[in-house]
Amino acid sequence: AELKQFINELIPELVNNAWMVEEDGSRVYDHGVLYEDLSEIFPIIDYVTLAELEAYEPGQALTDYVSGVANKAYDDKLAEMADGMEELERYVLLKAVNDKWMEHLQTIEYIREGIGLRGYGQVDPLVAYKRETYDTFQTTLKGIRDQAAKMVYIARFNRPQIRDIEFALDQIPASFTEDNLPPELAEQHGFATSVATATLPAIDISKIDWTKVSRNDACPCGSGKKFKACHYPLLRAEGVI
Repeated sequence: AELKQFINELIPELVNNAWMVEEDGSRVYDHGVLYEDLSEIFPIIDYVTLAELEAYEPGQALTDYVSGVANKAYDDKLAEMADGMEELERYVLLKAVNDKWMEHLQTIEYIREGIGLRGYGQVDPLVAYKRETYDTFQTTLKGIRDQAAKMVYIARFNRPQIRDIEFALDQIPASFTEDNLPPELAEQHGFATSVATATLPAIDISKIDWTKVSRNDACPCGSGKKFKACHYPLLRAEGVI
């Protein structure tokens, strides 16, 4: 099942994200952080204790163990739902796409409104627009995966809910493309436009001290997500924190 694949893609990321950096710069593994993160995805307390998790050293063995537990929880959900599991998975995916796509469009609008300010930082606005919208789309895809992986364990649904979400998805407008640029860029590249927009101050993430941001704080990039669900994994991978 697609959702089971989502879960198996997410687990290695959660396992890797439990590496912490001490004040002296050394890296230590925190099984407690992993246990907390897993509890937000599926009811791990029903399957394993923190002590049992700590019996595994970080690495492939721990990843395989956690994946096995998560898949056992998924199979139990499958048995609970019986013939209704296919519809539940469909509902979960529709709900995740609907929620995250709406967030995506809002973020794209923020980028459109503030893109003209990039020029003040000696950055080509068109290049910045393409890069930021691409990064936003990748974040949206990951958000859909993560929400769906979490919801499948806890979701309850009915058919009217599915119809409501299908209708909402039908109403989603097309995303912005290179042929539908912000007014500032359209004028710059010779496209006529009569749309007036007010620019919002753009957040310069290069000036953020990421080491002072708690994992459960709102991400200072302005996405509206928690830090651990936004820039945290990327910064950890890059060794910034």
